[in-house]
Amino acid sequence: ALLVAVIAFALAHAGVEIAVRALTLWSGFSRALAAALVGIVLVLMVAPGGFAGAIWGAIAAGAIFVSAFALPLIVLALGGNSLPLPFGGDEALWQRATAYLSGWTLLGGDPGAFSLWVTGALAVGLAVLVPVVAPAFGAPDRRSARRAGVIPLLWLVLFGGLVTATLAASSVALVQDTVGLKPDRLSPGLYAAAKNGVFSICKTERPAPIGLRQACVAQPGFKDNLREADLAPRRDFLLANLPLLAGLGSAFSGLVAAALAALGLALASVGFHACATALGHDAFHRVRDAEALTSRRLAITRLLLIAAIIGSTASASSTAMDPRPPIGVALVLSVALLAPLLALVLWGRATALDALVALVVGLAGTGAVIFLTDGGMSAGHLAGAALIGGTIAFTAGIVSSLARGGDREFGRGFVRGIVHGSTEMPNLDRGA
Repeated sequence: ALLVAVIAFALAHAGVEIAVRALTLWSGFSRALAAALVGIVLVLMVAPGGFAGAIWGAIAAGAIFVSAFALPLIVLALGGNSLPLPFGGDEALWQRATAYLSGWTLLGGDPGAFSLWVTGALAVGLAVLVPVVAPAFGAPDRRSARRAGVIPLLWLVLFGGLVTATLAASSVALVQDTVGLKPDRLSPGLYAAAKNGVFSICKTERPAPIGLRQACVAQPGFKDNLREADLAPRRDFLLANLPLLAGLGSAFSGLVAAALAALGLALASVGFHACATALGHDAFHRVRDAEALTSRRLAITRLLLIAAIIGSTASASSTAMDPRPPIGVALVLSVALLAPLLALVLWGRATALDALVALVVGLAGTGAVIFLTDGGMSAGHLAGAALIGGTIAFTAGIVSSLARGGDREFGRGFVRGIVHGSTEMPNLDRGA
């Protein structure tokens, strides 16, 4: 329960940061006001409706996200513009886009960032990530559980494709709109979009026409007109400003900002609900009072839910952070610890003690690989450490179960019931 709570809270806090960034970038709200609005919306989404409120919020966010990121690409394609895509688009333009993103260090500094380690870790981590598997565990029947397990993965693939295409198209459009022009002759919309510090020119954040030329002249090798190396956009700038860079109008820009905010809210709502349920229902029920009424556990869960939302939004209101590290932590913990535990569920001899052995060994093994081998905190190194730690954890759980005697008929019957759809893993009152 504590492991699930930690993973879920990390994802939820990342969702809060994404939503706050989207509001501040588009509306100009202060972080404090944006965080307060995000907190109020999250409480209204999840506290009264529980998991159903979080799921319906995620459905709405998915629809808005697909509309906001697919429509600009469709409009550009229908207008006769080539899209920088490796498949079904202009491959040469795609190569240029990846070169731009790499030059701006937006693909990460690790040359093996997209190595086999990362691919494997992402596949395992996303498959067992709490917001992905939570709907399957809360499904009322076998058919619904299958749909809830497969459909989120398809949505993730669609979202990833739209984000990749948007980043590539924005990078190409940005270069076309700026490179070769004088620093004080850019589009007014670019200066306005850069006021939040998400886009710098000549190492000058929040650039304004006045004084920007002097900053560029001071750069080595600068000759009147801007170069690619003079630009330094952030990922969120490219993600949110394709309509501005492509000249599609403010309506599309507002839709993109709404999509990012909705996506952050959906991630936060499912994460906070899973965190509060793991602590207020599962941990309380099994550790503190196994006979506690469902209504009592529900009340405790809601109190923890509201407390977690208040704490996260209060932190976001005063401190800006990159949402990628908490998402990375959640993925590493999911691969190294959660995946082996879920795999052991289907091993009939495994008991709670074997799961504890797997948990401790997985944590120790992952930490040892991270800190005792070269690679730092690069994506490839963390992914490899998580996969190795998860493999060691699963092996330790199997060995522990084989080394101990005792009757395992109940476990085997449980696994047979799960495989054939005649056993319900959670209790009937899991909705608390």
